[in-house]
Amino acid sequence: MGVLLTKRKMEKKKMRKTIKEIADIQIGFQARSKIEPDPRGHYFIIQIKDFNGDRCLNIHSLTKFNPDRKIDRYSLCDKDIIFLSRGRNNFATVLRDPPANTVVAGYFYVLKLRYAEIEPEYVAWYINQPNVRVKLQGIARGTNIPLIPKADFENIEITIPSSETQNKIVGLSRLMLKEKELIREIGKQREQLVHAISFGAIMQDEDKKES
Repeated sequence: MGVLLTKRKMEKKKMRKTIKEIADIQIGFQARSKIEPDPRGHYFIIQIKDFNGDRCLNIHSLTKFNPDRKIDRYSLCDKDIIFLSRGRNNFATVLRDPPANTVVAGYFYVLKLRYAEIEPEYVAWYINQPNVRVKLQGIARGTNIPLIPKADFENIEITIPSSETQNKIVGLSRLMLKEKELIREIGKQREQLVHAISFGAIMQDEDKKES
């Protein structure tokens, strides 16, 4: 029995990895001065303003600019994970086919996974879970605009289940996001319908008075 328990503990330990054990982590592009938008710029930069309430990136709102130095090493790739390290609403998300020459602002960390068997969307999902967010808030520094230090962030542990389980979790997460989008769209259409019915009733009253 003791041998069995020891084996289970070892298996569980194998499943738990720190972020730095599974990914290369770098800080986003830190501009030396304010980013000046330039429609003819050669680079795009992802900023916090480019995300909606569901942490979805609006690729069409990215700012084009010309950096003041060579920044090729900051260029993002498909399936990179970015993590907002500053503020009180930290989150992780996975990039999908970002435009060429796209970088992310310096208050994000970029995670590039080392292992093909680890699903980026699973890692982002895990980081966004309430129990992990509590840990992240516990290591944040500063009161006005808290910052999660890279040295502390990279030591956060992540449980890595089988690829099958990772894919199931990712699938459920996508369905939940889709459901939220549908509910929001239904609410918008319902509001428009109520608006149309209400003004239709007002117009009918005005027509009756005129007749």
